[in-house]
Amino acid sequence: MSGAENQFSLTRVASKPAARQKSNFPSVNKREGFDIRAVKLLDEATGAMEVRRVEVKGRKRVGSVVLTTNEWSKAQQLGEHYWLYVV
Repeated sequence: MSGAENQFSLTRVASKPAARQKSNFPSVNKREGFDIRAVKLLDEATGAMEVRRVEVKGRKRVGSVVLTTNEWSKAQQLGEHYWLYVV
């Protein structure tokens, strides 16, 4: 499998108002409980895919990362398919 075939396709989860405004950088719909949906095709013949839901937390300083109640609930619901990226 080549490197390109092993990559995920990323989709930022947009809110409905931002989508109506046709923004190039839509705001995140926090009701989803994550920021990015990442999809990788595993088998072209069957259409099997791996889907990750990614929550991204940015930091400037040392300290704890805090998830909202909704983010934590979604993480528990999705288990290994929910990823937390701290940048």
